[in-house]
Amino acid sequence: MRANIPNISKEWDRHSISDCAAAAIASAVLQDVGIVNDCDSTIVIDRSKIRRERQKVRNELQSHLASNLTVNEEKIIMVIKLNVPAYTLAPFCPESSEHYVKIIFTKHDKVLTAIQQLLGEIKFVNAPAAASPNNLSALWCRSSAAISPLNVQVRTISNKKVVEDVSPTIQNSKNNLNQKLQSPAINYEIQKIKDKMMESTIKIKKVIQVVSKKAESKNLMKDVEEVNKNQIERMTQNNVQKAHEIMENSQVKTNKNIKVLNNIDREIITESNISEIKKNTNISMQHALSLVKETNNADCSKPKFASVSDLDDIKQESRKKQNGNQSDKIDNKSKGKHDVTECNHPHVNQNDQQQKNQMIKNVQEKQDIDFNISNSLNETKTDCSKLKKFCRD
Repeated sequence: MRANIPNISKEWDRHSISDCAAAAIASAVLQDVGIVNDCDSTIVIDRSKIRRERQKVRNELQSHLASNLTVNEEKIIMVIKLNVPAYTLAPFCPESSEHYVKIIFTKHDKVLTAIQQLLGEIKFVNAPAAASPNNLSALWCRSSAAISPLNVQVRTISNKKVVEDVSPTIQNSKNNLNQKLQSPAINYEIQKIKDKMMESTIKIKKVIQVVSKKAESKNLMKDVEEVNKNQIERMTQNNVQKAHEIMENSQVKTNKNIKVLNNIDREIITESNISEIKKNTNISMQHALSLVKETNNADCSKPKFASVSDLDDIKQESRKKQNGNQSDKIDNKSKGKHDVTECNHPHVNQNDQQQKNQMIKNVQEKQDIDFNISNSLNETKTDCSKLKKFCRD
């Protein structure tokens, strides 16, 4: 059954009929009227249908009456009927009163009232008069209003009793509390609390001093670290400059030694050159002797012997040839080296000895220079290793 039944649901609420009883009454009425019979039983009213219809009607009434309520939530209380049979409350408000009971529903709905100054009248229909002031309970109130008793004046129809003001009792309770607070025991406890507070403040001050000292020490450590870093950077810069100077000095020394070696290499006469010189001198001597023999054999009647001047001329020519051949060979082999020094001495053996001595001296000088170069390189290596260790440290 999809039809609405608002009027029946209102009456059931008004007379406090339960859902089960309402469903039984409604189904019996439908059968008596003839709407429901054995052939047609599509129309059914059960408990759930009644419950839904009641809730719809209540929501409509609440929405309609709540639109007329313009009171703050803090000034609203809830009136509930306690220890009384389930009877309906009906509103009865005089037209001249400003503060009155605003909304009253049945026992299923709770009563909303304005409590700024509750001076309205409530009429209890079929209810005893003794159940008026004791059945009020305050909700949605502030803490002060909830703790202190309510200053309420209520009038009923049967007995027009007025509840007296309760402000003197509140004042007495305040005076009692002040007397208790002024007692020596409470003062002693308060003094203890103050002493503890002082001790805690002293401890806090000490902690603050310790923390400030630690902060100052940390700042000093930071300053020391910065100074150490600056000193280390300066030391490293000085060491790097020294290393560069050492490297430059070693490079200059090596360049000088290389120049000396190049100059020595130009003046060195090898053993092969000496042997060639000896061969050429022997050939020239043989050639000179052959010329002397030819001149002697040419005219036997008048033998002519070569003079000393002739021999000297022949030796000079042979030496010139020898020097020319030797310079060509040295230019082809050494590419840029100086010519072999001329030997103007008449005795070849003495020149050979001098050349050998010169070669020995040159070799010794070269060995000394190599030794100096190796020493300078070793010094530079040791300096570099020291710098690396210092930088690592």
